[in-house]
Amino acid sequence: MACAPVTFTSPVGTSTGVSRSSGEYSSWRTCRWRKEGGVGPAATSGIPWRSSAVGGLRTTSHRHSPWRGRCLAPRDARFWVRRKDVAEHMATIVIAEDEFWQPGVDFGAAMGRRGYRVVRATASSAQDRIQKRWAACADEVLADSVMQSGAVASEVLEVLESPDLVDWQAAEPIESWLCRSGFEERLLPYTRTTGLAPDAVIDKASLAVFLRHHGVGVPPQWTRPDDIPDQESGPFLVKPLMGGGGVGVRVVPDAAGARAALATSTEPLKVQPFLPGEPLDSAGVARAGEVVQMLTYRNRINPATPFSAAFGITVTRDSKLEAVTRRVVDLLGITGPFALDAVADAEGNPLVVDVNIRIWGCWTACHALGMDVLGSYEYALGRGGHPGSFSAPAGAYAEIMRRPPLEVATIAERARWLVQQASLIGRRRRWLGATWARATARDSLGWALRGQILDTG
Repeated sequence: MACAPVTFTSPVGTSTGVSRSSGEYSSWRTCRWRKEGGVGPAATSGIPWRSSAVGGLRTTSHRHSPWRGRCLAPRDARFWVRRKDVAEHMATIVIAEDEFWQPGVDFGAAMGRRGYRVVRATASSAQDRIQKRWAACADEVLADSVMQSGAVASEVLEVLESPDLVDWQAAEPIESWLCRSGFEERLLPYTRTTGLAPDAVIDKASLAVFLRHHGVGVPPQWTRPDDIPDQESGPFLVKPLMGGGGVGVRVVPDAAGARAALATSTEPLKVQPFLPGEPLDSAGVARAGEVVQMLTYRNRINPATPFSAAFGITVTRDSKLEAVTRRVVDLLGITGPFALDAVADAEGNPLVVDVNIRIWGCWTACHALGMDVLGSYEYALGRGGHPGSFSAPAGAYAEIMRRPPLEVATIAERARWLVQQASLIGRRRRWLGATWARATARDSLGWALRGQILDTG
């Protein structure tokens, strides 16, 4: 499927699907594709539904229904996965990913459980093994509709134009591409910032300039080789101007290495002094520049790969970081989920390194610790009441699921870990759903059987 920039103005809700027999599709369950009548533009589209026990089609929405039918269309770029009670015209949330994005998939499962129609746009094929495993955690999957560069196909733009859309959560390359390609105005109701354009927030260099201008502490940074002062002895941290999860971040020992990295890179980079000490992190949900709920924490990571994904978080109750976070949220006018990365200077004051205006990687762990991420999100969208205040004790720990921590190595340790995971899955199933629980259990079992541990395999 071509993913070149396009202008797309077709009627909202019109589907590209056609009526087909169930025999054309690989599925775990038999699904039937039928035309739905009398529901606006969707009346002319082929919509897959699973028949109810009495032979009819249930089209009304009921909150917290965990049942999801599964139907994959491998010969089409678009395939559908429908809950039997989901209607075409429901409050819709889009999850857009340029690669498999587990936090987004989890978030979609949770919001679907709360009564929203969830649409995933992904770069992966409908034949992808991982996509098949997690397909049922959304109501609709647009496979092969996103490129690694962030470019999206016309069917994604169709969904983004829907009057039923209440929000979208996207990886940084996708949001940046939409802004650069002329779709920023169309997406203004969902851009989630007012103080600085989303594209500028994503750009780490632009964000640092903005924050420094408003008196927020940030590390020194350089984007051109000649800008690095000779008196800077290093080491230096080299990182992409766009991205997250520690991808592409590395340490170089001296100024010569830093200049060489900037001069030879094929992607925009920035260089900053490497400051010792553990990173400081905060995350939460805001509404119109005011924090609704927030948590400060430290990631539990593999020391051998310090810029990789975490497998757990520990609550810190850092008042300095909380104050800086509230200041940044106010300056940017954030609405929706956010995450902030910082590092302490010599006096222990936080220096802001990065701000993400999307659902963050450890949101499930934060929710398990008592932060009402989902309720805060609905409040931020104006679709629910204020969740109230909350407080997690310093030192409280929660796992980011599916991958064993470092100490899990032997067969006995893996077995004990699986038992613990089963308990966690059971508790989190209440707000993530049975489909999510089955897929997570399968992933956890796979990790344990292969004997892999985080960031070592």
